[in-house]
Parts: sequence; C-alpha cells; structure tokens
Amino acid sequence: MLEFKHMSERDEPPAVRLSYGERTFTVVKGRVPLRVGRHQENDLVLRDSLVSRFHATIRWDADTSTPMLYDNGSQNGTTLNGEPVRGQAVAISDGDRIQIGSARFDVELLGEEEGAPALIERTSDSVTLFSDRGPEIGGEFNEGRKLHDVLQQLEVEQRSGTLHITCRPDASGAVQGGQVTVCLGRLMAATWGDLSSSRALDVMLSQTIKLGAYNFSRELDPTEFPLNMWYSDFLRLRNAEGQVTRSMSSEVSAALRRVARERRDP
Repeated sequence: MLEFKHMSERDEPPAVRLSYGERTFTVVKGRVPLRVGRHQENDLVLRDSLVSRFHATIRWDADTSTPMLYDNGSQNGTTLNGEPVRGQAVAISDGDRIQIGSARFDVELLGEEEGAPALIERTSDSVTLFSDRGPEIGGEFNEGRKLHDVLQQLEVEQRSGTLHITCRPDASGAVQGGQVTVCLGRLMAATWGDLSSSRALDVMLSQTIKLGAYNFSRELDPTEFPLNMWYSDFLRLRNAEGQVTRSMSSEVSAALRRVARERRDP
C-alpha cells in the first residue's frame, strides 16, 4: 500500500515533475527536494516493504543544469529507465522513468534551464563551501533516523562540511557533543570529547540511544592527519575487527576449557 503526504505543486519554472498514476509531485529548481522512503519523515511516504526508510531523494540545485536522483544506499536499490541505481547519484532527463519499490514515476522537465556559479569563501580558520550542492541537514536522532543513516547520506550525496552532534543532557544537565568532517563524501576527521579520529567515530556510533540533535554546516576545519576514507569502508573495517576479536575470544575460551579438562583428567 502507498501513502502520500500532501505536497503543493508550484508553477514556477524550471522544475521537474514526477507523475505516479494520477498524482504529480513537483521539485522546483533551487528549492526543497523531494525525499522518498518508507519512514514518516519523508515528503513522499511509500508503504512498501521493498522501499527503505530513507530510500531516495530527487533534487534540482540552483547551480546545476539538470535535476538529480540520489539513491541513499537503499536495500533494494532504485532503477532509472530499467538500469539499477544504488548508492549513487544520476542526472534525470525529460521522459525518464524512475522505479522505487513497486512505484513507477514518469519524469517531465518544465521551463528553461539556467546555471549559477559556485563560490568558495574562506573565513578565519575554516572554509565555507558554497559549492556544496546539498540541502540543509538537521534534526533529532530517533528510532527512524540514526547517526548511521546520516553518515551514509553524506557519503552517497558526496557532501562537504561538518556534521555537529549533541547528546541528550545527562542527570547533571551536562551536554556532550562531537563532530564529523567530510569532504566530497569522504570522512576526514571526527572528534568526541577527548577522542579523535576513528576512535571518536566508533564511540559516537555506539551512543545511539543517547544522541540528541544533529546539524550539518558547509564549513570545514583543516585537519593535519585526515582519515580520508569512505564511511562504508570504515564500517567494513569495524565489522572485520569485531569478527577477529570474537574469533580470538572463542579460541581463548576453547584453550581454557581444554586446560581445565586436562587438570580434571590428568
């Protein structure tokens, strides 16, 4: 079953119109994107088991000549004109067809295209990247939106900037926080209290229940020793280390049991 949130259609060109049956959804260039997924926070909610919680985004940024389809690392992927799209961004054109789960959308471009130059401005020790083409990101962490989802989105959309994270206040009212810096989607730096780099990121990912709010800004603080790795690669390394630790633990336990048996039965 499909459930659609109301989204007003604008007549201001240029824009991209997506049609599903008798329903239409319009994304105006330089304005709010269309977020599609199973979770209630999306602009277009698809109650479909084949659709991920935050499945895809259709966006037309002010400084680009064509609208873009972003698959946010969905479980079952997205198709554009029958071709699979998963964990990447592709340009969409007039007459294209997008498939998300069981829903198929026809694409129609409206109005004239126009470009805009990208700007980069340096302020004090940070760099503000106006050339970053993504929308504002911010909100509260909850069961439907975890740090993992946000970091995955930053990688898929190849964002550049800093993700600021705060914890919910503890019993004393103190609020702990940290930040993750990314450049073109790659992890560059992470801090959490006195921790830094991959250790800080590992602790943040384990603090899911305590995490409160997040906000992504287009500012980058220079770092001397960048991580310079994809979040997906960090997860693979993290999982591999966990498997090695569990394997070693099992071997140690087996050796201790063997020694105990030998002591009982000399």
